Amino acid sequence: MIYIFCALYEEAKHIIKTEKLKIISTDLGFSIYENPDISIRLIITGTGEIKAAIAVGAVTARYSPTVRDILINFGSASGGCEDLAEIAEDGTADLGKIYLINKITEKCTSHTYYPDVLIKHPFDEAEIMTVSTPISNPIIVDISIPTSNPKNPKISTPISTSVITRTLYDMEAAAIYQAAIHFFSPDRMYFFKTISDNGDLRKLTPEKFSLIMRIASERLMQFYKELPALNMYTFDKYAFDKYAQEKNDFDKKLSDLFMCSETMKNMLINYIKYSKNAGIDYQAIIKSMLETGLLPASSRKDGKKALENLRIRLLRVAPSTKNIQNNKKGYLFSHIYVEKNILDFETTKSILSQFSDSKIIVIDNYKDIFCRKNQNVHKQSRSRALILSETRGTNVYKGAPVCQSFGNKYFYYTSCVMNCIYDCEYCYLKGMYPSGHIVINVNIEAIYEEVKSILKKHDAYICVSYDTDLLALENLTGFVKSWINFTKEINANSDYHNLKIEIRTKCGRTDLWDTLPSDENVIFAFTLSPQTIIDLYEDKTSSEVLRINSAKKALEKNFGVRLCIDPIIYHPDWRALYGNLIDNFFNDTRSSDITDISVGSFRISQDYLKNMRKSLPDSQLVWFPFENENKVYHYPSSLMREMEDFVVERLSNYVDSNKVFRWDN
Repeated sequence: MIYIFCALYEEAKHIIKTEKLKIISTDLGFSIYENPDISIRLIITGTGEIKAAIAVGAVTARYSPTVRDILINFGSASGGCEDLAEIAEDGTADLGKIYLINKITEKCTSHTYYPDVLIKHPFDEAEIMTVSTPISNPIIVDISIPTSNPKNPKISTPISTSVITRTLYDMEAAAIYQAAIHFFSPDRMYFFKTISDNGDLRKLTPEKFSLIMRIASERLMQFYKELPALNMYTFDKYAFDKYAQEKNDFDKKLSDLFMCSETMKNMLINYIKYSKNAGIDYQAIIKSMLETGLLPASSRKDGKKALENLRIRLLRVAPSTKNIQNNKKGYLFSHIYVEKNILDFETTKSILSQFSDSKIIVIDNYKDIFCRKNQNVHKQSRSRALILSETRGTNVYKGAPVCQSFGNKYFYYTSCVMNCIYDCEYCYLKGMYPSGHIVINVNIEAIYEEVKSILKKHDAYICVSYDTDLLALENLTGFVKSWINFTKEINANSDYHNLKIEIRTKCGRTDLWDTLPSDENVIFAFTLSPQTIIDLYEDKTSSEVLRINSAKKALEKNFGVRLCIDPIIYHPDWRALYGNLIDNFFNDTRSSDITDISVGSFRISQDYLKNMRKSLPDSQLVWFPFENENKVYHYPSSLMREMEDFVVERLSNYVDSNKVFRWDN
């Protein structure tokens, strides 16, 4: 359902007429129109924030929007300029022109709100300020951001994209966003405003206003007809309410077949969810169990044995679908949010100079974007925005217990970038962060100062690329080279203890090794995966061949290289997949050149997995029937040991055992 909120009947009447909407309710104090055949429900709220908020609250309470539904706020706005051109039906003039809003400011509180713009669209974008009375002050902000000239770094020139902001004014948008965010994720809220005046309402006749809104309505409804395709994942895949679908499909007789307790029933629901997402015919398996006498269970004990038998049978079947990947090209960095206090930082200038076509939106704090309520992490990861921020507070943390320390007593990690350019289905970042957008902390020097304070006390081993892939972003940030140079400088200074850093990557580029300085205290850790696993679960990453070639090139250039066969991901053919992977790497590679090798199967904290299952309802990987041990989910213990033992044994054909680290050792 598309919910369209308009303040005035005159703004909505052309939609009501052309889309054949019928009034269905006035009992809430405002009119509701609907055409269920085309899934439109239109609400006329009245003017002002209070009326708008009441209308959104009342309608959402009555109809309980689902994750399939979308909200549109459509209406007129002041253009914020002295003079406006006449109306032009081709959209070239200001009057009648629709803007898609990317930033909403509530004037009375100065609070800002940001709808996600994750899809390509034909509209110009603007900011809007929600006010209590009409306003005519012209505001066009032009922040020219100079950057270094690539041909002569000493010459500073403006970048091709300045921050030019068109500000419109209305009386409802901020209230609608605040009320609706409890029911609609930011990517499912669209605010369309068409310029009807410059604040001087004396010049706006009813006939002129009607013509303006008719032109805008026609353009809006043309876009509306494309929304289902543009929001394919939302419409077709995202309808999920924890166990609601499973309970609808789950026949009580099936639970009785296994003599399920409540815990066993939840396990059975999990198995069925996994089966559906993996494209496995679980009903055929249960039918076979009935035919062979394994079901029905005669006791709770027999039911547990039958449930384990079901799990084993399910794991023998290779997944046949890749449900959550829609393989559509992402709308990468179409929007870049920049904290206003770092606009003149050199790293900011350098990054912005590489995105001449992106919309640049000035913000107060990265959390206004990154920490919004109710975000769709998966959808954002398909169409990421970039957020440029200044790091604050603590940035260096003790290493997590589920990460390998490689025998280092003082093990830390830090993140100068949050989130990764890649989109691996099993990545814990999907469960850790509230957003799928990428944050780059441009003041990396602040992290260096924190590292120095640690090195005043003792040695440190720091992983600097756990929460992103710095090597894949090197052209954008230059942070890998910066970290290497910092490590060299700090270790040459007798005032500090020794620093070692690890840079983990799935990047398959080979050209970077000619541009980066090597250092014995810098280790590049390559996560290696079989191509079948990459195809299923590691979207946007480099292929198996390219990663192997990149690692070998790094070895040729005397860089420290660690191999990470971690996480090992289960597949019915895992022995062949991981055995061939190891053989492929060590073909023509001297094992003595490898620093060491990390081995570990997939594991994740229960809180992260809970978040991932919420945001990835159609993923067979995150719905795998894991075991929970000490609040960490992992493969069943026997399977986990079997996979890890096999990989370690296969590696023993090429490397000494003292070079192989298992994460739980």
